[in-house]
Amino acid sequence: NDGCFKTQLFCPRCKSQWGSADSGVMDFDYNFMMQGLKVYCCALCLCDFGCMTAEHRCPLCRKPFEYHPRDYHRQVTCGNARCSGTFGFWLYHVPARVEDDLRQEARKEQERQAKQREAAAARVARAARKGTGGASEAERRAQGEKLFVAGLLDACPRCGFEPPPGVSREELAEHLGCCTDKKAHAAHAAAVAAAGERRAKKAEARDAQAEAQNLAVWQFLGGDDSQAWLLTDTQVKKQCEERGLATDGTKEEMLARMASHASGRKMLTDGEAGRA
Repeated sequence: NDGCFKTQLFCPRCKSQWGSADSGVMDFDYNFMMQGLKVYCCALCLCDFGCMTAEHRCPLCRKPFEYHPRDYHRQVTCGNARCSGTFGFWLYHVPARVEDDLRQEARKEQERQAKQREAAAARVARAARKGTGGASEAERRAQGEKLFVAGLLDACPRCGFEPPPGVSREELAEHLGCCTDKKAHAAHAAAVAAAGERRAKKAEARDAQAEAQNLAVWQFLGGDDSQAWLLTDTQVKKQCEERGLATDGTKEEMLARMASHASGRKMLTDGEAGRA
């Protein structure tokens, strides 16, 4: 732990510090958080987050910095121009019983998530077979206006006007008929687009967290090819790339290549041991 710190982490939503004395987490939970093995719930706003979505601050200059689980056993710099120091991340002792319990818990969670991904992929495949395409922009706009008049939308889909509670359908229809201010329409469209970009960034961060946790847990469980089916499609592809295997085809085909590669490597190792 030379040159290492228990760095400060903060909730991405409410910015409260994670791991404080009143949060109910143990010291060794810092290991699990920083290795990407678990996500934790903010004690203040109940937001679930992990090391990829948390805000990390440098222990030397207190400025935010980017973190990835692969940095946990490294000495890094925070990247801020006025901070030139290097630091590592504290490694706490973890009782054997706690580690065994975490392995069992992590495996169950990985299996649950793998089944969820398979179910979601099956739904997407069924929708593709049915040929149900997405609605056009005009169709979505018309549907939004119908929902607004029916009182099922909180704001006008054209200008963003929020009517008071208890307004009648006739009044909503009247507003829609008089809603012709192009500047208000443009401003509302820009606000909707900005909100969409923020949602996309949050979704991207959540996806990165899920991918990092998926790989970290698989490695924590031993990184055995017999359990590679627990990996996401992205992680299976990366494993094939690292082994110099083809990455085309389905996940099942890539897993078969990994198994064949591991079997051939084992036969080669056994043969060399026999000749010795």
